[in-house]
Amino acid sequence: MKKHLPILLFFLVLPLLAASQSLTFSTGRGFYNSPFQLTISSSISGAVIRYTTNGTAPTTTSGTIYSKAIPISTTSVIRAISYKGGTVTPVATHSYIFLNDVLRQPAKIAGWPNHDYAINSGTGMATHDYEMDPNVVNNSAYKGLIKQGMTSIPTMSLVLDKNEFWDLYEGDETYQASVEIFYPDNTKEQFTTGLESHSHNRLKRALKLNIKSTIHSNIFKKAPLNGAKAATTFKDTKIVLRSGNNRSWARAFNQNRTCYTRDEWYRASQLAVSGVGGRGNFVHLYINGLYWGLYNPVERSDAGMLSSYFGGAFDDWMALDDDGIRHGDPTRFNYLTNTLIKKDMSNATNYAQLKKYLDVEKFCDYLIVTWMTGMSDWPNNNFHGGNRNVPAQPFMYFAWDNEYSWDVSFGSNQGAWVHPQFRKNTAGSSTIAKIWHSASKSSEFMQVFVNRVNKNCFNDGPLTDANSRARWATINNYINTAIIGESARWGDALEDGVTRTRNTHWKPEVNRVDGLMNGNVSRFINALAAQGYYPNSNAKQQITSFTLINATTNQPIRTMVPGEMINIASIKNLNIRANTTPGNVGSVKFALSGKQIKNSTETVAPYALFGDNNSNYHDWTPAVGSYTLKATPYTLSGGSGTAGTSLTISFSVINKAPAISSTAALAEVPEETNAPIQLLAYPSPSPRGLLQVKLTEKIEGPLMYTLVSATGAKLTAGELSLSQPTSVVSFDFTRQMKEAGLYYLHLKSNKVNGTIKVMRQ
Repeated sequence: MKKHLPILLFFLVLPLLAASQSLTFSTGRGFYNSPFQLTISSSISGAVIRYTTNGTAPTTTSGTIYSKAIPISTTSVIRAISYKGGTVTPVATHSYIFLNDVLRQPAKIAGWPNHDYAINSGTGMATHDYEMDPNVVNNSAYKGLIKQGMTSIPTMSLVLDKNEFWDLYEGDETYQASVEIFYPDNTKEQFTTGLESHSHNRLKRALKLNIKSTIHSNIFKKAPLNGAKAATTFKDTKIVLRSGNNRSWARAFNQNRTCYTRDEWYRASQLAVSGVGGRGNFVHLYINGLYWGLYNPVERSDAGMLSSYFGGAFDDWMALDDDGIRHGDPTRFNYLTNTLIKKDMSNATNYAQLKKYLDVEKFCDYLIVTWMTGMSDWPNNNFHGGNRNVPAQPFMYFAWDNEYSWDVSFGSNQGAWVHPQFRKNTAGSSTIAKIWHSASKSSEFMQVFVNRVNKNCFNDGPLTDANSRARWATINNYINTAIIGESARWGDALEDGVTRTRNTHWKPEVNRVDGLMNGNVSRFINALAAQGYYPNSNAKQQITSFTLINATTNQPIRTMVPGEMINIASIKNLNIRANTTPGNVGSVKFALSGKQIKNSTETVAPYALFGDNNSNYHDWTPAVGSYTLKATPYTLSGGSGTAGTSLTISFSVINKAPAISSTAALAEVPEETNAPIQLLAYPSPSPRGLLQVKLTEKIEGPLMYTLVSATGAKLTAGELSLSQPTSVVSFDFTRQMKEAGLYYLHLKSNKVNGTIKVMRQ
């Protein structure tokens, strides 16, 4: 055996030597506007280089032999290897995207099929074309924004053999593909992994990255709600590239009630209440350089993801979904669902055992989040779950696929309810409902449930109306311009004579759902109380706070505090909203005294001192002086019925010029301005004062900034030195933005001179 050792070591070391060799591309992957000459060199002296431009991986016998610089003048994907003797470098892949070409992408492309697909339950069909619709691209409302939108979120470029792609897109195969990701902050990634289809065969189909070997990516870390806790190393797991499916413009079920963000909000909300579940992001997806639309990459909560976040090895975990067990030993789950829940949970011993098999707090959180959306295609469908077997730990459910929610389609509800399978005096056909009905016989469990409702839905909990709406706004603001590209690619997909666009279709649906979130806690408490799942006494009506409103933009400025000072030199069109618990009450009576007197009664939320029309706040310019405002909730309309707990606040109004010039402090850049460089702050509102500003063009060099309060007070100023071109600038104003409300951030450089509003929640 020993005499063969050198030979054995040679064959073991050979792949390592090959992997250590590499190719160098003279121009990095990314977005380009002008043609260039691409040169490729190898670290192997005297090696032969072969390359392809059609997505296939070159080999030592296939691909064009590289002999001179490759001219790149349009969107291109270049894959290359080099070899000498038995040494072959790994395939290197670079995508070069020319947005001017992308925006002119035609309906038919040589060598790419135009197949027909069902767009509903099988009776309607539409043809897959590749066109970026000129009715969107050239529309005056979008032509100045669409390029910005195409780089405002990450870009994911998938490159593989075209025939293999169609084999998996319309089938169930898995093939290796190169994955490149370009981020708005100009960082880039590339890795190779398996690619396969997901869910049903659709006009715009969902896909999956099937990750077996370890890869590294910031795709979830560089998202607006995930932060430092998001994983960056992935192995033995899958990342689903969600297409929108039944809530997309390429599907004839809910085409006019589509915003692509329901599912992301649902998962983000579970993470907010209990810290478990899959994280997500949004990307512009390209296949071999062809723009494919807006996709939502999501961690699938399988054994690989669970071991990454909660510890242990892959084989320590069991994971399942509505299709069955995906991995691991289901013995504990089977005992929970087949034996344990049939025991009487009013018996303390049985309930104590239940807690060893089911994480009851996280189960309550999961139900609370799901019920609050009115989701209907559940609980027999659309669930994920898992538990650790070594060592034994309780089972958890994870949020998944919230398409049928915040609506009445497919039996869903317009916001909070108790799902029919979970109502009193019903048994429920699903496993999840049977667990609920068993556990709810325990008074201890029901107290846990009430405690979780109170923690999540009141006292600035993650599911209060304000925080739910803020989360909704953050997610939708993130894709606010990116959705224009989706509209151009898929807005006319149904061939029904309608091109669905951001302003006409997407924004109204986003606003409609936001309106349902306003008052959703009140609906939820009432629904729970009707089933006897929540004590009525805990739902006593009260005024919890006052919010100062910008009546021009209909946006909150800040929560008012006793002794509040309002400077009308900064903003004149105001209103004041009373916030109630629960979110909807019978009515609210206002009594304003002081320099001006106003008595009013509001019956429909939002409850505003000077009234509103469907959240379009009426404006009030207060006179300078001192004021006292009292608001009282009543159980019935018109200020009748039983009075709840009132709230009184004193404040004053001044008219004092801001600390810096009005042109610097109060200028506002509208969303669709024709200014050379536009500014967008996110997340908006910022939870702690950490925010980023996106610019429509890259800048470098010195950037001066000034942060001003809503009353005109200068809070901080400074200068950033941008050593390389960037379109994203980060700020940490946690010390300055101490209070919730409105601030102004002024930026000035050789290219930028503008001011934007920034919000602190």
